[in-house]
Amino acid sequence: MESASTLKGQLDQSRKAIAHSCGISPDTIRDVRPPYGFFIAKTLSMLSDWGYRLVLWDNMPLHFIQPTQRTINQILKRTIPGSIIVLHDGHEHGKKIAQIVDVFIPKLKAKGFKFVTIDQMQNTTIGER
Repeated sequence: MESASTLKGQLDQSRKAIAHSCGISPDTIRDVRPPYGFFIAKTLSMLSDWGYRLVLWDNMPLHFIQPTQRTINQILKRTIPGSIIVLHDGHEHGKKIAQIVDVFIPKLKAKGFKFVTIDQMQNTTIGER
């Protein structure tokens, strides 16, 4: 595990880069997805102390090693109200992810799903789409 100061530095640097690229305040960025979903209580406590919020997911198809249609089918099958879908656009997967998103978002919207922020999700009753 990274030292606390290294971890905080990496998070703050990422926060600033994202904010700069999006033209928003760094203070609005606080969500952290731990790699592989691994974290310990101490990490959770530090994130909270630093103003970050841990966010996990329930839908992460292996899009980087399987055909696009299989990924789309998995997303459509596994998505339930409150789902968080993780897709990776690094390592030159951006074009493939854009194609996947262009297909599954309209299909989920047609089923009544809405796409919201984590803040909005926290203020939503379970079962609402």
